Amino acid sequence: MLEARAVRKVFGDQDARSGAVLDGVDLVVPDGQFVALTGPSGSGKSTLLYLLGALDRPTSGDVLLRGQSTTTLGDDDLARLRLEAIGFVFQFHFLNEVLTAEENVMVPAMLAGRSEREARLLARAGLEALGLSHRLTHRPTRLSGGEQQRVALARALVNRPRLLLADEPTGNLDGASGERVMDILHEAHRRDGLTIVIVTHNMELAARADRHVAMRDGRLVHLAGEPDGPSSTVS
Repeated sequence: MLEARAVRKVFGDQDARSGAVLDGVDLVVPDGQFVALTGPSGSGKSTLLYLLGALDRPTSGDVLLRGQSTTTLGDDDLARLRLEAIGFVFQFHFLNEVLTAEENVMVPAMLAGRSEREARLLARAGLEALGLSHRLTHRPTRLSGGEQQRVALARALVNRPRLLLADEPTGNLDGASGERVMDILHEAHRRDGLTIVIVTHNMELAARADRHVAMRDGRLVHLAGEPDGPSSTVS
């Protein structure tokens, strides 16, 4: 499903090796796997996630989605790939506060070419599946934090992507709301075979993933269930 090959990311002086946020990362994520990325702040987790999702380009190395290099695609092709193949959930929901919950979820469906009627049906079905049938016409300011994140999750899934990338999706939620979001992710993973990569500081949530990869200083250092030891390659 997803592969990073010798990925390096430097902000600023690209010749300054000491300034590399990512330093030669290799990672293979098989189709249908749920992967948790953990590590201290500044270890490169979010940077790696954004590169995996083609939201940014590596300084060197390559990222492949289903065998296709994303680093050689133009901006328009990358935008289409993100829209059709990848769902994103972030720590902050980034909902449009002018739109209702239903309308927020409709937006990516309509951008993907669906009619307004079809987009509305898909949005309604997604929100109802997440327990928000009573919130369809509510704007984000009238929703709780947990409800807002569930709307963001419905938006991420409306185009039925095969890959979901989540950056601290429970970071701003209370314990109960965070557990509910994780339950929804696990159900999508189990029911639909969705491939998921999630960045989290919560070790209890990470333990629920199929695989737990730790990062430190821009490198992968440990995969849960295997011997500890420095490594940049994890399959």
